[in-house]
Amino acid sequence: MFRAGSDNVISVRVLNTWHEGGIVNGPVCIGEYERLLAEASFNDYIGKTSETVLVAFCFFAALTALILYRIDPEEREYLFFAAFLLNGAICGGLDSLTFYDSGLKSFWSTRIVSATACIYPACILGFVSSFNREPLKLPDKVLILFLALLASASFIVSTLRGYFIIMNIFNLLVIPAVALVLFHAIRAYRKEYHEAGYMMVGIGLFVLDGSLRTVGVEILRIPNSVAFDWGAAGLQVCGAFGLIARYARTREKLKLLSGRILDAHEEERRRLSREIHDGVGQSLQSVKLYLQMMEAGKKSGCPLGEDVLPTLISEVSGSIEELRSVAMALRPSELEMATLAETLAWYGRKFSEKLDIRFEMKNDESIDAPIRIKDHLYRIYQEALTNIGKHAQAGLICVELKRSKKRLLLTITDNGKGFEPAAGAGRNSGLGLSTMKERAELLGGVFHITSSPGKGARIDIEVPIP
Repeated sequence: MFRAGSDNVISVRVLNTWHEGGIVNGPVCIGEYERLLAEASFNDYIGKTSETVLVAFCFFAALTALILYRIDPEEREYLFFAAFLLNGAICGGLDSLTFYDSGLKSFWSTRIVSATACIYPACILGFVSSFNREPLKLPDKVLILFLALLASASFIVSTLRGYFIIMNIFNLLVIPAVALVLFHAIRAYRKEYHEAGYMMVGIGLFVLDGSLRTVGVEILRIPNSVAFDWGAAGLQVCGAFGLIARYARTREKLKLLSGRILDAHEEERRRLSREIHDGVGQSLQSVKLYLQMMEAGKKSGCPLGEDVLPTLISEVSGSIEELRSVAMALRPSELEMATLAETLAWYGRKFSEKLDIRFEMKNDESIDAPIRIKDHLYRIYQEALTNIGKHAQAGLICVELKRSKKRLLLTITDNGKGFEPAAGAGRNSGLGLSTMKERAELLGGVFHITSSPGKGARIDIEVPIP
């Protein structure tokens, strides 16, 4: 009963087990019953629809990512993206209004949501690092381990106090997780890695949403929807666009590469034809003339000069050297017999002696790699030194090869005249930068060049090794 002209107190008790056993926040709505009922029904419809769309997107996108991973198991970002999406689908589905209204909400479903929420940052960290070709470092692995332990503990702890302790620890671990994700994303963006821009936008939306929620500000809120998280949705959409763009770029690259392989074969045949004709062919022609002179002298009874045989031997030796040079240019025996570090050092010394350029190399001669990786790195190295000799006008070449766990890092630096990398990246520039970059990416690695006019150039190649 309400008394006019005096204060009235309304006490409302709400028992809500929908989301973490919390109490509904907000003003109590008092008004016409039918209108309020219609508004509630409409809000429920909007909330359920948005949650269903988000969960369905996560599920089908995860299925697509798993199919792409099945096609190309070396692209681990598809597997991490599928785990990230399935995590979001589980959290969104079990924490949705639809699931609550079905009557299936239980103690264990709430624990499953808590456990998957604990490993959610680990899935994001794994996806971002693999997407940007960044290996998981020690801080990443330690953080993922702690998150996995928290997820396990959320099933074991039975008291409400223990549960809140786990959630508080999780909230503390979110901060370093976000910092590590930003570190990987910014590092890849600075390296100008393909599709890194998509990831930067997605992470920016995710961090912005989390920051606003922390200070109590919510935007793009869906009525009656707890599961909808627009920051996570933005990261998922940006990640999907990035992977689609990468897949399309890879397919286009394979088409171009097939044509370029045929062109390269024809160019190699023409080069070999010229070298054999101009080198070995001319030497053998001289040998033939000397032999004909010897035959004619024998028939006429004229003695041969004392310099004929030494000259003939010299011509044959020259032909042997020419053939050896052609064979070495095609495939040096050092690739099979020596380590990668020894092969690069051998070619660098040979190149510096030929062009009178000072050569310095810092490496451990025991560093080696599988033959496929060794072949591609040698060709990249060979092309880089050829460019320096033709265009850089350098007096010093510094090369460093080092191994960091399961990564090989090759750095080539010169003190030449430098250039603008954007101008030299074209396929018709004559520098072969696109070919070197494609070789590095075929190995699942990263190729980056830094240069400016008058300040030399630096090439960094980073590839994974088994």
